Amino acid sequence: LMMIFAGTARAQDPTVQRIASMVFIAVGEYANGFDPRGRLTTPGEYKEAVDFLAEARSAAARLPSQRQAAMALLDSIISAADKKRPPAALAALEKRFSLSLGSDALVTAPTAPLNPDSGRLVFIANCASCHGPFGRGDGPLAASLNPRPPALADPVVMRAVTPEMMFRKIEIGVSGTGMAAFS
Repeated sequence: LMMIFAGTARAQDPTVQRIASMVFIAVGEYANGFDPRGRLTTPGEYKEAVDFLAEARSAAARLPSQRQAAMALLDSIISAADKKRPPAALAALEKRFSLSLGSDALVTAPTAPLNPDSGRLVFIANCASCHGPFGRGDGPLAASLNPRPPALADPVVMRAVTPEMMFRKIEIGVSGTGMAAFS
């Protein structure tokens, strides 16, 4: 899991990489919006998922025609989300979608080990103003943001967040929030 953070995403097609990231994030956020019984419990997560899917669909309009199979799968994911299908159904469709995009959709592994000191400096320079110096969501800009930045140091907030999810969010940003893209 740590390998995702050490390198940069080197996809052959940055548009495909961005779309794949948006759909990956959308499906993860979608799942966070439902309880184990399949009831929508967090409408904000559902809205974020729908917004990511709409943005992905808009970006996908720029894809070449040979990506039609992927487009059909993306439309199926959007339809399943609209119908509030079980999160597992969207996850299965997302896997097929990602596979249909091929290697352009992958996040590449790093070539060097992580350096926590470098990571700390990057966090302070780029993230602490919103997320706070210790990741509590209490940076100097946090109060002026709507929605407020999440507390990255809170295990409850981060319970379902994988390193790949964080990498992709940092890479493409989060629409409708103050989270900028740092690709």
